[in-house]
Amino acid sequence: GSRGSLALLRWALVAYVLLALGGALVGSGLLLQRWLKLSLHVGFAVFAAVLLWPETVAVAGLLALSAGVAWSRRVLGRHTRADLLAGSLAGVAVGVLFHLWA
Repeated sequence: GSRGSLALLRWALVAYVLLALGGALVGSGLLLQRWLKLSLHVGFAVFAAVLLWPETVAVAGLLALSAGVAWSRRVLGRHTRADLLAGSLAGVAVGVLFHLWA
């Protein structure tokens, strides 16, 4: 019925917004590439954590995994601390934008 159609439409809209925000995260990396190499690995990990707010246990777990991703990117020499911080902040920003939209 119409209730199922509305639920499907809502999920499609959520998926569209998530894809758009993911694109914004990648786009921010492209815009900043002249000054730093934004860590998209860390950005998407933090984005996922923020999406789960207010489930604090899940958020804490994903933030711990995000820290592991950041550590690995640093140890492998792929990013500087500034790159990792910028990626984290970008992930938080798009996560907050999702919650403001939702």
